Amino acid sequence: MGQGLMRIIVFGTQPHSPHFETQLEIMQQHIDAGDDVSYVSCDRALPYCDANRKCSTLFCLSCVGKRENGLKLLPRGLKQIRLSDYIQPTVLDDAAIQAAIDTNAFNTYKVDDYDCGEAVLSSFYSDIGHICVELGDHLPFLKNALTASITIHTAAVELLSNKHYDLAYLFNGRDATGRAWLRACEKTNTPFFVHERGSSIDSYMLIPNTVPHDVHYRNTEIKTYCDERKDQDQLSVADKFYSRMSKGKMAHRETNHLKLQNKDLLPDGWNDTNKKKVVFFTSTETERSALTGFYQKRFYADIPDAINRITSDLNKQGFDGLFGIRMHPNSGKETECMQSRINADQYDFVATVLPTSPVDSYSMLKAADIVLVFTSTIGMEACYNGKAVISLEKSKYNELGGSYNPQSHEEVIQWIMQEELPPLPKDAAIKYGFYTLTFGNKFRFITMKGQNKCSFMGKKVRSPRWIQHLMMIRRKLGS
Repeated sequence: MGQGLMRIIVFGTQPHSPHFETQLEIMQQHIDAGDDVSYVSCDRALPYCDANRKCSTLFCLSCVGKRENGLKLLPRGLKQIRLSDYIQPTVLDDAAIQAAIDTNAFNTYKVDDYDCGEAVLSSFYSDIGHICVELGDHLPFLKNALTASITIHTAAVELLSNKHYDLAYLFNGRDATGRAWLRACEKTNTPFFVHERGSSIDSYMLIPNTVPHDVHYRNTEIKTYCDERKDQDQLSVADKFYSRMSKGKMAHRETNHLKLQNKDLLPDGWNDTNKKKVVFFTSTETERSALTGFYQKRFYADIPDAINRITSDLNKQGFDGLFGIRMHPNSGKETECMQSRINADQYDFVATVLPTSPVDSYSMLKAADIVLVFTSTIGMEACYNGKAVISLEKSKYNELGGSYNPQSHEEVIQWIMQEELPPLPKDAAIKYGFYTLTFGNKFRFITMKGQNKCSFMGKKVRSPRWIQHLMMIRRKLGS
């Protein structure tokens, strides 16, 4: 950071800790380097933002108050830009929005080449926790979020066009709020970093000119990161990573789902050692369901489509093994909505394991001859454990050399039906484990005191006490 005087702009519409404090950290570093730093402050100018999806006035007051108190901790000279100074009235074509919903084209809805429809869907799916929904039933939410997203994008384009900045920073970048900033940077040729959590609670990552969900970038980043650290004991670190995973102990995971599982418990009939065993470990889809603006999926529309086509064709070809479907333990709402679309249980060789089932995921992995995955980390866990892995979808590890990457559905069936599919070298899994446990920049001015609790420069950043008191009353009242 800060080689010579640079003009820096930070987009601030995320008050949650530690993300807001991360922005304070970034600005402090640039100020220390002598850079000219500006901060775009949301002054209750938006009808919606991803931090305040219920559009609570009290939350808005809390957000503004926390931001003001946090910015006071930075040295004088920081330039604050009020978002409201750049906001223009946004009038949407209701008929066009309704038509996009009616024709299942809301995800491709654009305004001035800005993929605002997909950005809003990314927020919406995360909010409700699944993707099986009639959008027409949620028109007020969609329209409100769409209005705000387009408003932010228009304001950001004007701001960045009128004033030259050498570098911009924003949070996450995939959703209605963040993507508006990101696309504005792209449109005005402003280089940017997206910040997110790092490998541990005391670190953060910076992704240049794309989102953390850009799988091709992440594959390239992992390769480069590991190549630059060949002098380090990557195997030892990777082994530590996979050991933690098998015990449900990861830095950002607040719930250990393995506590609900009974060690060594397999689905009925899976103790037969003579049967070929294939396990499909599903992923959570809400976060990755609206990202075609950053990467294209392969040939399956989604997880139900993959399950139905694979099991149907295996049945037609007389598959004589066992096929297990281990629904991701953190996909409760998604599984509920997907079940009506999955018909694999009609085949005797299929065993579906629901998210809350006591069946042990790692016992299924150990028993498997072939592991199928979309994007779940267990794909690299399987590789590390010497299993043949078929990566049905692009992921942040599928280019590392540890998985079979089919180019068609027919190739998937061919590999499963093959008498023996040899596992690929676990070098890829070593790189992935080493990177995942160590990547990111360590905080210099932030002290973490839990997943979401921290202090900046030794001080907790909070909203004014009277707002905290009112919010506490509201929580107690359940409103």
